[in-house]
Amino acid sequence: MEFHFNTNRAEAERWLSTAVKLLTTRDLHGTKSFAIRARESDPRLEATEQIIAVADTLLAGDSRISGHSQQPDWYAILQLAHYTQNLELVATQYRRLALLLNPHRNRFPYADHAFRLVSEAWNVLSNPSKKALYDHELSMFNRFDSAPSGSTQLRKGRVLTMWPSRLLLPPSRLLLPPSQLAPLRHLPLLSRLDRNRSPEQRVSGLHVPTVIIS
Repeated sequence: MEFHFNTNRAEAERWLSTAVKLLTTRDLHGTKSFAIRARESDPRLEATEQIIAVADTLLAGDSRISGHSQQPDWYAILQLAHYTQNLELVATQYRRLALLLNPHRNRFPYADHAFRLVSEAWNVLSNPSKKALYDHELSMFNRFDSAPSGSTQLRKGRVLTMWPSRLLLPPSRLLLPPSQLAPLRHLPLLSRLDRNRSPEQRVSGLHVPTVIIS
């Protein structure tokens, strides 16, 4: 039995060593994969949970709430579902991850960065007013991302084909001054012929200012 235990521990340490090497190159998926192998070989090896926490947090830190936003996904960083209202659960997740990522105990590369991400997520999601603002922004972008394809073209340099009255972006994100948006609200609905034309042709034919996403 002792021989079997020593064999498992040696194998786990080999997997863990590979995971650390991958983490230094920021290969997060590879790091997690080998760390999981190490944990399966020896579940009692505490270091595997620490390095998995680093990889998971950094992966979540790279995600954004939308392809159109630079706002981090704080819920993903704390491994929570979006709009979680249970503050006790938020606190539990924060304490668990903070304990695993505390740089004084976790000596793996990027542990300090992962710890800061968790702390920032806690700072937002534990504060009712900050959380409410964040949830509102998250909801706004979720609505925008779920809009039917073809109704919008939210890419740099593309003409916006969505009526301004339904626009979900703040006016500051448009090259067109807000004062000039009013006439666009009265544009006629597109005819069947218009639908077959490019956005540039539609705008040109209607002789209205072009709205470009910056």
